[in-house]
Amino acid sequence: MFEKILPLIIIFLIGLLLRKLKVLELQDSQVIGKLLTNLVLPAVVFKSLYTAQIEANLIYLPVAGLSVILSLTLIIVFSLRLFKLERIRKGSLIITFSSWETGGIGFPFMLLAFGELGVSRIVLFDLAQVVFLFTVINFIACQFGQSKFQLKDGLVTLFKTPVIWAIILALFLKLFEFNDSLLLSVLTPLENSFLFLILILLSLKVNFQLSSFKLCLIITLAKTFCGIALGSLAAMIFGFTGVERAAIIVGSSMPPSMLTLIFSEKNNLDTKLVANLLSVSLPFSCVFLTIFLRLFLTSS
Repeated sequence: MFEKILPLIIIFLIGLLLRKLKVLELQDSQVIGKLLTNLVLPAVVFKSLYTAQIEANLIYLPVAGLSVILSLTLIIVFSLRLFKLERIRKGSLIITFSSWETGGIGFPFMLLAFGELGVSRIVLFDLAQVVFLFTVINFIACQFGQSKFQLKDGLVTLFKTPVIWAIILALFLKLFEFNDSLLLSVLTPLENSFLFLILILLSLKVNFQLSSFKLCLIITLAKTFCGIALGSLAAMIFGFTGVERAAIIVGSSMPPSMLTLIFSEKNNLDTKLVANLLSVSLPFSCVFLTIFLRLFLTSS
């Protein structure tokens, strides 16, 4: 596993160097992000589901995802009642603790460790979280930012997300046993660019602030290990083993979704805290997943 991860570390460091030399700048991340969310990530998701064997019991993967995300939300909401924090800071902590950056972190690692089969499993697990993110988490951000939440707007945004349509289309074509080798050959180059673009994007987004490093590290550790415990429990309850179990645990231990930064800015929450938390948790998660998947693959 380390042999697969080492090139990724080198690419990430090259991205940092290019940013330092101002060959790439922060605003370039917007273009890379658009390419990923609108083209490359949907292509990876579509191909993984389109080519994977889907059994009936896998319907419990999104159910497991929903149970974990609801549990994380309850944990952070009740935990924050013990502390006197500003309303906007509470809102920021809730939306970050209750969301996952599966597309940017989980998918690449499952692709490296298990191939397209691994991606297909974590996509199914993550499905409930995607719906939860654009509805419940968006609602929470509005409430703590005292903005007006419109369920209609949340659902419209959800169904305008290319990944959702990639999932629907892949399952539809699979149901009717549509097979097109040309389509797969077109998707392959996009899939091959996925890891590279993700790493360059992360290298541009990372921005450590020592002033809040301790708080962000504590939150990151709490979120990661709560997720591992809840994911392990969900896998046991639903009887998942092997790749499916790995997908649940990896998905549950993800750092906050990068979309929470957008929700925070839109609703005037503590955007600085969200940005710092992402800067700490994203690299931490990469290191953690490298160790976890190495141990998982060794013990399997």
